[in-house]
Amino acid sequence: MTMTSNVKTSQFKTTADSEDECWLVFDIETDGLYKDVTKIHCVVIHDLGSGNTTSYGPDTVNSAITRLATADVLIGHNILFYDIPVIQNSTQLIYKTL
Repeated sequence: MTMTSNVKTSQFKTTADSEDECWLVFDIETDGLYKDVTKIHCVVIHDLGSGNTTSYGPDTVNSAITRLATADVLIGHNILFYDIPVIQNSTQLIYKTL
């Protein structure tokens, strides 16, 4: 059985206003949920402007967090309710979220 679906365009803005804007898509992998997290195992960041994807392992997670802090826009699945709070709790960094 073949299923088809109509692809709709996003109602949200999907590109930067200028080449100077930094839009990053990211995901983290951890050892637990929310306040039970004791370690961020890895972070993967995709830069929409350059098209480069970088993986950060346990020894370079701090570099990944520093990279995320440079972004104008952060994109990811459930980042407002999981990834960003976990990063904040794990590193004591504060990110502005809308």
